[in-house]
Amino acid sequence: MKSLTRLSAVAAAIIGLGATGLTLAPSASAESFQPQSVDCNTWTNGAGTIGYAHCSGLGHIGAFRVKVTCISYTGVRHFEVGPWVANNKTSSHKCAGADAGQAGVLTVGSEMED
Repeated sequence: MKSLTRLSAVAAAIIGLGATGLTLAPSASAESFQPQSVDCNTWTNGAGTIGYAHCSGLGHIGAFRVKVTCISYTGVRHFEVGPWVANNKTSSHKCAGADAGQAGVLTVGSEMED
């Protein structure tokens, strides 16, 4: 019977610690984890050789960059990316070969990072 009493005391202590742990206040407020209203716009320059992305409202997200699909004059498609930038900035990238008239932007998007 002594073993059962000791086991009950240990279980009560563990449960007591668990209950204490549950009553601690979290270090971050619940509001900081609510969905953010992210607004990203993408476009190309008039010649269709540079892709741009501008994002705002990123909240806790660390950075973003433009991601462009470039197409060569032979019809070959490939992805290229611009530099990582912070919230409310613009990332841009010119397709390789654009200066020689051998490539242009087919699509523009953005990529985000924590």
